[in-house]
Amino acid sequence: QVFRACRFSSDGSQLFTVQSSSRGPAVLQQFHLQDAATPAAIANDIVWAELRRVQASRRPVTSLVVSADGRHVVAGDTDGQVRVFSSKTLALLRQYKAHDLPVTSLSVAPVKT
Repeated sequence: QVFRACRFSSDGSQLFTVQSSSRGPAVLQQFHLQDAATPAAIANDIVWAELRRVQASRRPVTSLVVSADGRHVVAGDTDGQVRVFSSKTLALLRQYKAHDLPVTSLSVAPVKT
């Protein structure tokens, strides 16, 4: 497994990573910064605890972004698929076929309600 992408939440308390082999499925992981009162934090060590992991795609993920409001994690893969996950649960919320080429860049704009 190789790390393909890594993104922090806007407040820095969450870390999202994607790993995959060269052609295999991608795994999306969510980590949370341990409480600052833990012994490790007091000793100036940063400790990340894994909260959850899900399969992000059957193909390698080539782009990853976290929305500015922190509610969504969006991943694009080598087959042109874009998937939107909940940042709280990593549940798949939406899936789009963008095109037939790898998704090399993503950006998320806020939606006015």
